[in-house]
Amino acid sequence: MKLVTLVNIILNRPNDFGGFQSSISNGFLKERKATVIVQGDQPGDILEKVKELALQHGGNENQINSLVVSTPFSSRDGMIHFKEGNDFFHGIQYGNDYAVCDVYSALEIDGRYFRLQEVDINS
Repeated sequence: MKLVTLVNIILNRPNDFGGFQSSISNGFLKERKATVIVQGDQPGDILEKVKELALQHGGNENQINSLVVSTPFSSRDGMIHFKEGNDFFHGIQYGNDYAVCDVYSALEIDGRYFRLQEVDINS
């Protein structure tokens, strides 16, 4: 049994950083999801996994390297958002973030993971 940090990553546009051909919808959702183990819970640690996942799904390396933290003020603890650093890629502006990540602690027991949640017994 050991304590690990897990991240649920949702890529909203894994292979679409603008450009006419890539932004035409074929009717299929472009969203990709993955849960991965990370070494730390800091945005830089999470960003590396987001970049790896985006590259696996056809993202452009130069454009993926422009991702910056964009977590909204109203987000709950453990949520980290990333958006394109340049607001416009080929004249396209998106209304949602490129990646939304839910970061949390979990116990790993025999290859299974159990999410931990703090319980306040003092109130």
